[in-house]
Amino acid sequence: MPEHFDCIVLGAGIAGVTAARELKNKGKKVLILEATKHVGGRMRSNEDFVLTNDGREVRKGFPIEEGAHFIHVKQGSPYGKYGNEIKRHGFERIGFNKGNKVRIAYPGDPDQENWGFPPPAMYAHLYDSDLGKLGDIYNFNPKSKNSLFDKIKKFDLNKKDQTVGELVKALAYKGKATPMSYYAISAHTPGILAPGAEKFKLSPPDHAGDTWCEPVNDNISVAGLKVDKVPEQIFDEKSEYRLCRKEGHDTVICRFDALPNAIVKEFLEKAADIIPGKILYEHEVIKVEQLDNGVRVTTGNGKDFTADSLICTFSVGILMHKGPQIFGQFFPEEKRNVFKIIKPGPIAKVSIQFKDCVWDYNQKVNNPDNGMAILVNPTGPDQKILGLADKGLPRTFFTSFPNLENGPYVITALLMGVDYLIMKDADDKKAAEIMFRSIEKIYNSNPEGNPWDWKKMLVWKSKSEPNVQRTDWGKDPWTRCGNSYISYGKSISEIKLVRETLKNPLTTIPVFWAGEATAPAYNNQYQPLSVHGAYISGIEAAKDVSRFLKNRYDMASFEQYYTSKYK
Repeated sequence: MPEHFDCIVLGAGIAGVTAARELKNKGKKVLILEATKHVGGRMRSNEDFVLTNDGREVRKGFPIEEGAHFIHVKQGSPYGKYGNEIKRHGFERIGFNKGNKVRIAYPGDPDQENWGFPPPAMYAHLYDSDLGKLGDIYNFNPKSKNSLFDKIKKFDLNKKDQTVGELVKALAYKGKATPMSYYAISAHTPGILAPGAEKFKLSPPDHAGDTWCEPVNDNISVAGLKVDKVPEQIFDEKSEYRLCRKEGHDTVICRFDALPNAIVKEFLEKAADIIPGKILYEHEVIKVEQLDNGVRVTTGNGKDFTADSLICTFSVGILMHKGPQIFGQFFPEEKRNVFKIIKPGPIAKVSIQFKDCVWDYNQKVNNPDNGMAILVNPTGPDQKILGLADKGLPRTFFTSFPNLENGPYVITALLMGVDYLIMKDADDKKAAEIMFRSIEKIYNSNPEGNPWDWKKMLVWKSKSEPNVQRTDWGKDPWTRCGNSYISYGKSISEIKLVRETLKNPLTTIPVFWAGEATAPAYNNQYQPLSVHGAYISGIEAAKDVSRFLKNRYDMASFEQYYTSKYK
């Protein structure tokens, strides 16, 4: 007979481990099934990347983040539960001002007279105060009546939806404010934002037979950004935060996946009168079937488990690709139709190590008040790889260790949209070269006359291999995307309901749904595309399952509870 549980949780990302821990603490017998070898899902840290400058050994204590990078929200309401979770495990947060030390680069642009600060090189412009300076000059200030983010937050949901490209065009910004607007949206949103008529197939690779993976044109929805409260996350919060610990007088940045690992440790701990949790790694779920008294779950290695309830935390990419196959009747038409609106946005991260700090601008060594040193090029990379002219599509670079200007010197590129398409088929060496030359456009004052020598400037693992780490979440078989986003093309009423439809268990009982894509439906202050959003979905899904298990044969009572809670 298969082992039986009160609840089986599918996936050991932050949503899954949180939900499992909460149910275990309520006295439930809980199993987590995880397809990979690790906890954290798209929170994955790497401490074996940073090398000494001669490439001979790893420099200990410098984690790079292959997935989720920052805590996007400050302490306190409405994010109190998430903040308390961080504190409870002995972690703290160290903040980096998003508007401080931002370099806005326009390669080849001779027009510097309207920029209020001296450029560190002929192709870059340095801002030593917040992005409001840019707003004051180019009408980009969030408090301005003509501000991009103000327009999104005040978008009338009683009117027809717009694409972000249409909105920016209608605002008729002058000069550099237009590419900055495209950058500000698409640097944090994993959809395509094409200012022209180009069409791209952005969805994760190898989605054979997926009817929703069609080429799209400018598919980021303004209504979707408003409903998801994306402006609040990417602009209103003036700082980003890294997870850290105090060690004596020092502040040490921690690997971000230490948080889900701390939660799963609690889940596995023995306690009086509480059944310790169980987690099985490398157990890919291939089938969920209904039983008279619950569900049967089958894994790819031929094992069966049964339970009274189940919580699925799979990514949008996995649900789109395998949802009907895995869940059968538990994946009805209304859930399948969700993926005509919610899309899986592929994201890749590429980290590259320099021998010296090419972005140096007199930051004080180990000064925690230093900014994030975001390296921005709103005019985008050379897109000849796709057969396109440069259409002003953006790319962002940011340092992994912004308060450690004495090294190591690692820059991480976050690639979404067209930038993702450009890099997805390049090998690691080619990806490093594309990054290196893009960074050179920002910081080398004479790239044609005196080009940088990457053999001398980069740290190399061998004579033929630069120290580069690339993680492509679009190609990852267990995620098939970075985060979800709402695409343009559907009615406002559908957009309002789409995340609730994905989350709603009433037609799939005893199967429940959690994860970043469901976050706003659990608490409309928590955004998708975020760790804190996935976390709150795990907290609330566990409450719903606990309520269901109290009297699982009284569906009318549960339906009344559910509709009242989320009305």
